[in-house]
Amino acid sequence: MRDALAEEPVRFFADLLVNDRPVADVIAADAVVANDVLAQHYGIPGVTGPEWRRVEKVSAYGRGGLLGFGAVLAKQSAASRTSLVKRGAWVVQLVGERLPKVPPGVPPLPETPPDGLSVRQITERHRQDAACAGCHVRIDP
Repeated sequence: MRDALAEEPVRFFADLLVNDRPVADVIAADAVVANDVLAQHYGIPGVTGPEWRRVEKVSAYGRGGLLGFGAVLAKQSAASRTSLVKRGAWVVQLVGERLPKVPPGVPPLPETPPDGLSVRQITERHRQDAACAGCHVRIDP
């Protein structure tokens, strides 16, 4: 799986360049370049064998373009769960904005939410802190 996740962006961008696809496909492609291992991981049916190929109509599986790469999503997560905050900060930087450094004393969100709270609820609580709200108004959307 690790090798497939690392290979996906290389194959995707090679396909983009060799086939002269639109630059907008970097973000908005409704396709992936995958082999059977990656397709199975993504839940995309009908892909068999180790050959890499372009697979169309994958937005229904939450895939397509740079933001749908498994490697990108994994890099922008916490150890045991997704991190919408990290991913949001990365996207803000990707589009050329700069975020200020995290103020001193801001505690990280817990890896597992306390009993009775969802990740969304602990993020909303965190965002209510005035020191955090300024960044979150730009990151969270």
